[in-house]
Amino acid sequence: MSNTLSPEEERWVSELWEACKAENLQPKGKYELACYAIVSKGNTQKGIARMKKIRQLQKEEGLEQVDVEEAWDWMDKTLPGCCQAGGVDAEGRTTLFMDYAAFHPGNIKTPRDWALMMVAFFDLFDCMSATLDDVRKGCGFVAQCQGMGFSNFSLEMEKRFAQVYQDGYPMKFKLIMMINPPTIINAIISICKANPKP
Repeated sequence: MSNTLSPEEERWVSELWEACKAENLQPKGKYELACYAIVSKGNTQKGIARMKKIRQLQKEEGLEQVDVEEAWDWMDKTLPGCCQAGGVDAEGRTTLFMDYAAFHPGNIKTPRDWALMMVAFFDLFDCMSATLDDVRKGCGFVAQCQGMGFSNFSLEMEKRFAQVYQDGYPMKFKLIMMINPPTIINAIISICKANPKP
């Protein structure tokens, strides 16, 4: 189906567009509307809630003031080797590969740093949702964890991003895989569970 909407999806998009007008929400275009409609499976209320959450985050973090190229320059200098590559798994899902040992949250020091990193990751999410088929299939996340320690974990990062990838940004993670996880991974998971998303 690629970028062709089914009749049902067209109806979802139309209903979401009417709801956006009622809520005074301005979508970036029909493609964004389609992404929210598909991820929400036609549930207009959920689609609106997702969009509001992302718009609020963009406003609070000042993301609209950050240039994508500047964001990636910052990533290359501050967190080199963290984001390894993107690809497609055996199920045809776009997948992001990350090296957790190269992620050093201590280098994220200022609100501007957070904004730059978020813009870079939003750009990645956009690339992983390049077609409507990508959105329908969902995506994957594979992390190399060998050499990872507590210095590579950030509860602040988890709190900020959980609201993005769980029920904000119009994409669904169908697979999250940790390769060579260290023994501390259970402690990290427990910390995340004990600190629910805002």
